[in-house]
Amino acid sequence: MRRKLNAGLLVLAIVVLLLSSITKRSSAAVTTMTLADFPVSWQRTWYHYDDNGAYDTVTFKTHQFRAVERQSGTTYQHRLQVHQRVLGLNPSQLVRHPTWAVARQRVMSGVNWLNVRSWNQLLGTGWDFKVSQQRLMGQSVTILSQTSSCGTWAYEHYFTSQQLARRYHDMHFPGEVYGTSY
Repeated sequence: MRRKLNAGLLVLAIVVLLLSSITKRSSAAVTTMTLADFPVSWQRTWYHYDDNGAYDTVTFKTHQFRAVERQSGTTYQHRLQVHQRVLGLNPSQLVRHPTWAVARQRVMSGVNWLNVRSWNQLLGTGWDFKVSQQRLMGQSVTILSQTSSCGTWAYEHYFTSQQLARRYHDMHFPGEVYGTSY
């Protein structure tokens, strides 16, 4: 009787080990990766006109993100190359790459947003953007909205041309939740 019990426990242990091995392989197969490049429909320079007569720009190229922002008389320039990596890795444990970025798409409040952050960024949220179609003067216009990254409210809209940005810089669109600009 004892031999049968030991043999049964041995078979059960082998089955558990095999199932554990299968589960580990399948969960590793669904590893989430960041984006290898930016969506083609986003690849261009987008313009935001501020009340001081200057333009902020956000540029997406296949593997490059560039932002030029003006705040209180100071111009900030960010230029990062997007690289792909496993999403769940701890950025502080990766090799330092000050000019690298990761990008991922995520859904916030039912809307698709694109998040861009520094390769080694551990704290903060980076930049969050969404592209949408809006009606302006009876025309459908593609705009890029930037959230505060603390929530899903827009605080700036970017347009495909400087003329549109200047004309509609303070436009609020129906259904959009707004925060304050910094």
